[in-house]
Amino acid sequence: MQCYAKIAMLAQLTVVVLTPACREFKVERLPFALGRHSAEDRVSSENQMSHIGQCQTNKDDWSVWKQQEISRSAKRSYGSNGQYIYDQIQKCDAELVGLNKSGYCLDNLKRFSRRQWLATQPGHKLGLDQEDGAYLALLADKGYLTLPAGLESQEFLSSLDRADSSNISEIEESIRSLDANWRVVSFRSRNLPTVDNSQAKSRLLIYMSGDSFDRVVQFGVRDYVDAPLSSVISQIIIEKKDASDGRQLEHPVAHLIDLWRERGNSGIRVLPRLTAVKTSEPCYSCHQSALIKIVPQVDSLRNENARTDIEFINQQIKKYGNAKIFGLDRRDLGPLVGVEPGSFKSEQIAKSCIGSFTSDHSSAKRIESAMNCASCHDGTKQFMLQFHAALPSQFSQNINMLRSSILSDRTMPPDASLSDTERDILYQCLVRQISNPNQLSGDLENWLSDSECHQ
Repeated sequence: MQCYAKIAMLAQLTVVVLTPACREFKVERLPFALGRHSAEDRVSSENQMSHIGQCQTNKDDWSVWKQQEISRSAKRSYGSNGQYIYDQIQKCDAELVGLNKSGYCLDNLKRFSRRQWLATQPGHKLGLDQEDGAYLALLADKGYLTLPAGLESQEFLSSLDRADSSNISEIEESIRSLDANWRVVSFRSRNLPTVDNSQAKSRLLIYMSGDSFDRVVQFGVRDYVDAPLSSVISQIIIEKKDASDGRQLEHPVAHLIDLWRERGNSGIRVLPRLTAVKTSEPCYSCHQSALIKIVPQVDSLRNENARTDIEFINQQIKKYGNAKIFGLDRRDLGPLVGVEPGSFKSEQIAKSCIGSFTSDHSSAKRIESAMNCASCHDGTKQFMLQFHAALPSQFSQNINMLRSSILSDRTMPPDASLSDTERDILYQCLVRQISNPNQLSGDLENWLSDSECHQ
């Protein structure tokens, strides 16, 4: 067990190479661990600025520039070079138009850098195409910035402030009395704390199904009686029908917003988090899907009703696999995670990585067959799984979606009889397949380097 404890602790920040007896470790820094890089990899802002405006004039020069900037971005975890790349492409649009006509394009690099750039712009903290103010106005017009009847009352909000994870059952029952069709469950998250200073893992979640849209409201609840009160309320609305004509949408549309509880002498006021604390994270940094499967601490579910409701809600969440997040084109976030069916290059990357960890043929085959995430997570059968799934969480460097689902919760891959060692190799190889900046050979780097026109 000591060996596996080390693996779990190191998995987010390092690659762990195992001997058959698990007696020795060879440690390599993961490509985007905390965004750190050596001094020689740093490029000063003055050096970057000296290149802005100097447009390349032919394909060969653009190819050299492109590979150079992808390399710089990769060594920065793709977090700090996007603005320069996008600005340069925009400034050189006239020169690139001519190359586009001859079949040479920078489509993928442009869309990826634009998405990174957009989240750094004033008024775009949510990372959406719309400015934050316009998005909030749209939600207000649709009635999505207010809580459903019964959940907005001072009586209810005050009762929630007096609750903690040990005495919330009465509140659950009071919510059920408001609408018999609502599903209500309190639980403790295995991994994610709330995005406020309370860092609470306790939640109260209400799922409401409707004809035109479904709504999920989740309150942060303090973990114990003396803990700081949680301020955050997450609200997600899944529109299923077109509001103008009642037509069923081919792809449901999700609206995500964090609300905030401000407490004062006059009571508790609920307003958008952006308004209250002037900050947020891009929605896609956490939400690979509009709604994320609930994986609670098992002992936090108090009775069979709670377990039944969690199972029901998770089944509903699965149905939203092809839902689009309003204001976000998911193609901007790179290729899919895992071996893409029929992709020889993707298969070779997987085999090479697995072979560097184990020489056991049967074990390697089990791991390889488990690397087919894209066969389900394709944006149709299930939500798309992309680059950000392997990045450290905004709220904890030890959390990301891949690590949690494969190593901690063990909910993915489904129905796979993998050992702890095989699971760790699977995680490491998926991360390496997504991005391998030292050789620029990961799926993301290959996608960014593509120069074929796809429009």
